[in-house]
Amino acid sequence: MERRPTFSIVTLGCKVNQYDSWQLARQLKEIGFRQVPFGAPADVVIVNSCTVTHVAEAKSRKMLSRARRASPKGIVVFTGCTAELLLQRG
Repeated sequence: MERRPTFSIVTLGCKVNQYDSWQLARQLKEIGFRQVPFGAPADVVIVNSCTVTHVAEAKSRKMLSRARRASPKGIVVFTGCTAELLLQRG
């Protein structure tokens, strides 16, 4: 049996982030990926972040660290508001 690549997503924040994560999951499934729970080892891990409050931003960073630990050989994608803010800060 052929091994299908895996992915997981954690979503923090607003309904826009929820929708974006749903779309990403749908598209990954369409091209043959299998979703696993966040925290399980995965080939691709997506952290869809939020920066509405300092607590949300800290939680986003915590989820990024957790993703890296759970999938050290996987691709970790950090997206959402916190990722944009960090890019702006340089």
